[in-house]
Amino acid sequence: MTDPARAAAGLDVMEHCRLLLRGVAVLHSRGFELARVVSGMAPSGMYWRLSIVSARDLDPRDPLGRTVRTGAEPIWWTSGQSPEFAGVEMTSRTTPDEVADVVLRTLGEGSLRGEDTAYTRWYAGLLAECDRAGTVPVAFSDSWEPHGWQVGFGGPDHEPPPPPLLG
Repeated sequence: MTDPARAAAGLDVMEHCRLLLRGVAVLHSRGFELARVVSGMAPSGMYWRLSIVSARDLDPRDPLGRTVRTGAEPIWWTSGQSPEFAGVEMTSRTTPDEVADVVLRTLGEGSLRGEDTAYTRWYAGLLAECDRAGTVPVAFSDSWEPHGWQVGFGGPDHEPPPPPLLG
């Protein structure tokens, strides 16, 4: 017989990664369309890295939308930290809505609120491709530099995100 408490805690690393990505999609649906993800691989290729950041904190000189400005305070996370995220332990019962709430508490609503339909459409498409492939997006690696966003590590290319609308 399975221990219900242990079953609730059981969240494999890929599920955790994808749960965090879905939390950002929830933010977009709530009107926090300036929430951005920057994701990639650690030098060993063993850990996936994720930053959740406001579009205002991305370097506008990077056409691939993956460089966080110096001095910005995004949420930095690596799959090596699973199941912890921003001081909260995630379980198989954690919902994308709860992830969105953690992001809002950590980054603040003001930095993420805004409209950017082009980005949210791009993100929804990227997330759908990753869901179909059972993987996560990769825009950088500390040991290998893809020429753009990819669906998975070494997977098919995906167009880069549109530049943020910060008017």
